[in-house]
Amino acid sequence: MMERRLFTKSFLLAIFLVNIHEFCVAYTPPAATVEPLHPAGLRISIPDEHGITLVAYHVKFNEDFDGLEAGHIAKDILKVRNQRWTYQNRHTQLKRDDIIYYWI
Repeated sequence: MMERRLFTKSFLLAIFLVNIHEFCVAYTPPAATVEPLHPAGLRISIPDEHGITLVAYHVKFNEDFDGLEAGHIAKDILKVRNQRWTYQNRHTQLKRDDIIYYWI
């Protein structure tokens, strides 16, 4: 009887520790590649990783984000192409020294 209680307590402790680990560890997406396009436009992409099913890009120009706001551009990418999750816009007019802020 004592062994069963010890097993039960150990089992519950293991489940608790696994749940705490899952709760405390956040996923960090891979580093993004940001490319200005010529004559106009912008391309942002990250490499595909196992388990990624959607990538959401949020972009602002010359103004930092205030929390998790959407930004000037907010786009969900639903399909991986050429092993990358890519957002491309050929209409954005970038100027020299523009600062591109983004979160994924």
